[in-house]
Amino acid sequence: FFVWWWPVITGVSLNKYLLQCHCIVSNVGFNLCFFPMHYFGVCGLPRRVCVYESGYAWINILCSIGSFISAFSGCFFVFILWESLVNKNV
Repeated sequence: FFVWWWPVITGVSLNKYLLQCHCIVSNVGFNLCFFPMHYFGVCGLPRRVCVYESGYAWINILCSIGSFISAFSGCFFVFILWESLVNKNV
């Protein structure tokens, strides 16, 4: 939705190569963050646990890495918007 209306509102287009990179990074981050939580559920762990058992620490670290990648992808999207305004991609 936003990618469609950005050129209409601002008059500049977004870099398609950077948008494809953003899509890949965003999907990797999302899946690394949320897919391991399904494993937690299959193992019978309740939601909203403050401290996991030591055997589940690697999954918690994997979810944390995925959340950092997702946050980076959000910052990367802001950079793509800024880059389109600075370079005046038409």
